[in-house]
Amino acid sequence: MCVLKFKYLFLITCFMAINAANTECLTQLDMESSKNVSCASLTERCGQLNESMANASCTNGTRPYWLLSLDGGGIRGLMHLHALVKLEEVTQKSVIDLFDGVAGTSIGGVIACLLTLPNPDFPTRPLYSARDVLEIMFENKDEMVVTNWQSLGGILGTHYKTTPVINFLEKILGKNNFKNRLLPTVLITHDLHSYSERLISTTDSQDFYTKDVAMATCAAPTYYEPQYVRTIDSSNEYLLSDGGTAMNNPILAGIALIQQHYGASMNDIHAVSFGTGAVGERRNGDSLHGGGCFDWAVEIADLCIDGQLSVIDSTARLYLGNRYYRFNPHLGKGNVRIDDTSDRYTCVLNNASSKMLNGDNKFSVVAAALQMDANNDAELKKTERSFGIHLQKVLPPRVACSAPVAAEWSCWGIFGWLADLCG
Repeated sequence: MCVLKFKYLFLITCFMAINAANTECLTQLDMESSKNVSCASLTERCGQLNESMANASCTNGTRPYWLLSLDGGGIRGLMHLHALVKLEEVTQKSVIDLFDGVAGTSIGGVIACLLTLPNPDFPTRPLYSARDVLEIMFENKDEMVVTNWQSLGGILGTHYKTTPVINFLEKILGKNNFKNRLLPTVLITHDLHSYSERLISTTDSQDFYTKDVAMATCAAPTYYEPQYVRTIDSSNEYLLSDGGTAMNNPILAGIALIQQHYGASMNDIHAVSFGTGAVGERRNGDSLHGGGCFDWAVEIADLCIDGQLSVIDSTARLYLGNRYYRFNPHLGKGNVRIDDTSDRYTCVLNNASSKMLNGDNKFSVVAAALQMDANNDAELKKTERSFGIHLQKVLPPRVACSAPVAAEWSCWGIFGWLADLCG
């Protein structure tokens, strides 16, 4: 038991050291250099937030811009696909026809890459529908969790082998360039050199192979190996891991993407955000009252991720108000595994997703609004997606609207000390 607790302590403290990153959505999605963590005071932070909100509207309203945001969550990402399959069936339209941009973290980032992958025979249409992606992910789910027995249960290395996931992504994505997407897209990764978020965006000057950045965004600490990712021209290389430790809900990065690509007014942005399951009240806080590291070791990762999600969700609601539509099925504490690919668990995910979609009239309202806007603005969407603000001369290059400023995240000093001690 002591060995098991030490394992949890070691892995979680290492995870928390990695999580000492700030998840600010900067005013521009800039991939050309690592961002330093700001030392601004809370008062200065609030001032920056107020200023960015005041300057958020950059252009006159033209049409609604719809953002699709997909959380990270391992195998629980199947719930994203259940929802998107229903959305395509109800509207009789593809995801790329309904939305103007997509943001994804971890498995959400992988799904975003697949849904926006062009068909080689029909370059303006997607290769995969949401149902196709669901079937692909379901058929290959066991390849994602091939146990690395040499790691002794994750103590001496990653719990699962990374190579099978790399091979899977290479098989379905091939040599596709990340910029070659049917929608403006942003993925969240965590830069392990700067300990800050690195946003991989189609609006950046750099380009990558899609398979590489897809692997990087889902390289969960202790589950898979971090990835060295090079730009296609080999001019830069980054050490990246799962974006869930920086911004598990990528909504704020998505808002910045829509503003930068289209020059959209904040008042014209609508966002549909899919989560990977809510636990509800945990009712185990009393066990943490003693403050000991062994009591906290098992809970600290969930506590920090849930706290991060809460802040990002609140910030998105502050910016978008009733134009922010969040769908997050209730799973309960016993059903929040990210690596359980058993038929029993995938059935639990399917049932939770169906219960949410069928029991929430909001989903039908959103589907109807998406369908109507897709019909009204079909030709305009095609032009704007292809050229964005740069060729339309709506705004000068790199002068985008002010993006939201998210709360800065850092781990407690005690965990940095513990990581050093264990290391």
